[in-house]
Formats: sequence, structure tokens, C-alpha cells
Amino acid sequence: MSIFKKTILLLLLLPTVLLVIIPHSTASVASYLTPVTLAVIPITLLNAFLTVWEFHKHSRWTWLFAIAFLVSGWQVSETMGFGISSRKVHSEMFPIRIVSWNVRDFQLKSETLLKASSVLLAEKPDILCFQERPHTNLLAWDTIKAAFPDYPYTAINSREDEVLNLAILSRWPVSGLKEFYFPESYNKIIQADIHIGKQTIRLFNVHLQTTGVTPGMERKSVIQIMQKHALKRNKQAQLLHEAIQSSPYPVLVCGDFNDVPSSFAYTQVSQGLRDCFKEAGYGWGNTYQSLGNLFRIDYMLCSKQSVVTDYNLISNSWSDHKIQCATIYYPSN
Repeated sequence: MSIFKKTILLLLLLPTVLLVIIPHSTASVASYLTPVTLAVIPITLLNAFLTVWEFHKHSRWTWLFAIAFLVSGWQVSETMGFGISSRKVHSEMFPIRIVSWNVRDFQLKSETLLKASSVLLAEKPDILCFQERPHTNLLAWDTIKAAFPDYPYTAINSREDEVLNLAILSRWPVSGLKEFYFPESYNKIIQADIHIGKQTIRLFNVHLQTTGVTPGMERKSVIQIMQKHALKRNKQAQLLHEAIQSSPYPVLVCGDFNDVPSSFAYTQVSQGLRDCFKEAGYGWGNTYQSLGNLFRIDYMLCSKQSVVTDYNLISNSWSDHKIQCATIYYPSN
């Protein structure tokens, strides 16, 4: 085999190698390689094709591409759920029904709010987490609360931005509100302690840095903006991971991460936690309803000592994100 052909084959293996490296690199390095994480499906299809191609040629490279296919295929499987929760719920555990959704401002319409609330309330949640809550001058917070009358305890970010605000509504008392803001960004995180009897759960409602990409951008600008915003997102994820690690209570993390499971941001935040979709989700788990319904960018994560018995996604016409719903059992002490 010529040196040229070996070089070409090695270059074809490079994307898979990068997929392995990215989650464990630095925030800066990972940001430059962000486009690779979005190409997991094409990379897997390429590896499958090359495996078959080299196999028919009886080439020793078959094994390398077969391994590459398994590696990239595993990344694709992170968006595929099998609906099997094998963990036992013990008698001393209690359930929380949680709904999380990027509401996309409820389209700034009271009618949309009312229609959406009927769907959300049908899930009988104990806690609701909203991302992209509208500015109260555009759709009043009191109007939103009135659509959910059975949730007396609420928390919102105190810095009311023109876009990308957050909200928590709970059946149980809420205290210890802490807010995380970031330079040159409307994205944010709010942390709150939910008191359920004698137990306390620390909740993080999350909206990490958006991609910053808008229609009509030149290709060069798109890549530069994606990399710039990915760096911000990666640093936000590191800060969130530190906050999660410092919690004295079991945690529940939910929201819009704006990144895929093969990313640095997801890997940082999910360390030491259970992914509710992977625990109990079923089928293709895309949460973003645009771009071909390919991407899972919204998540629910919980402490290792908890048990996830149910996770489902609800498609809707009011937002570009699906509604996340899960039932999670936590230890009572």
C-alpha cells in the first residue's frame, strides 16, 4: 500500500479519534472542534461504508474502521433510548415528577400559554422548569403563574433580561435561590433548594450558551461564531459542574444545554450523574425539533442514588424544543 493511500485512510479515521478526544480535552480545544461533535451521524455512516469497503478488499484496515464504527456508533446511541429501567425503587424512596421545557417565550401569546399549560398539567408534574421565559413586559410573569395555579412556590431570575429568562414552579417550598450570570451573554442558570418533607433536593434550571448562528450567515462566519459560543458554553458547563459537586444535597439538573451528548459541555455537566433519557427513555431522543430532528440538546440529570422510572418527550408546535418529562425516585434521607 502506498504512503499516499495510508495517509488518506488515516485522515478518514481522524474524525473518530477527535470524537474520543473532545470530551476530555480543554474547554478551548473542544470549542475549536465543535463541528466534529455535530457530525457524529455522518462520521458513523462513513465508518460503516469504509468497514464494508475494506472487508471486501480483504484489507487489514477493516478492523480499524470496524473499531471506528463501534466508537462513533456508541456516540450515536447516546441519542437512542431502549426504555429499560432495571434499577429497583426501594420502599423508603419518594417520587418527583418533573417537566422541563424551552418554551420559546410561549410565542408571546396568552393563547399559546393556555394551550401549552393544559398539555404540561396533564403530565401532573410536581416541578416545572422553563427556559426562555418571556420578559414580563411582553408576557407578564403573573399571567404565566396564573396558568399554573397549583404551584404556589416559584423562582425566577432577578435580572429580567429581554430574552432567555428562567422560571421554576413547584408544589413544594423553594429556598436558597442562587443565580449564575455570564459575561456578554443572556444565558444563565438558577439554583434552588426544593424541600420535600425532611428531604432537600438541589435543583439547577439551566440554559447554556446558544450557538449564535442565524439564517443567512456566511459559512466562515458560522464556524467562527459556533466556536466562540462553544467556548463560552464549555466554561459555563465547568462552572455548573463545580456547583453540582459542591451540593450537600441530591441534585436534579434540567434544561437546554445547546450541545450534543458527544460534546465537552455535556460530559462536564453529566459527570457523576444519571441521564434520565438513557435510564428510561425510548426511541430516538432528539429534543430539538428543527434541523431534521437529529439533535438531543436538552437534558435531565439526577444524582446516582436516585432511580429514574419514566422519561418521555412531547412534540409540540409552540417551540423548537420538545417537552421533557420524567419520574425520578430519591432516597427519603
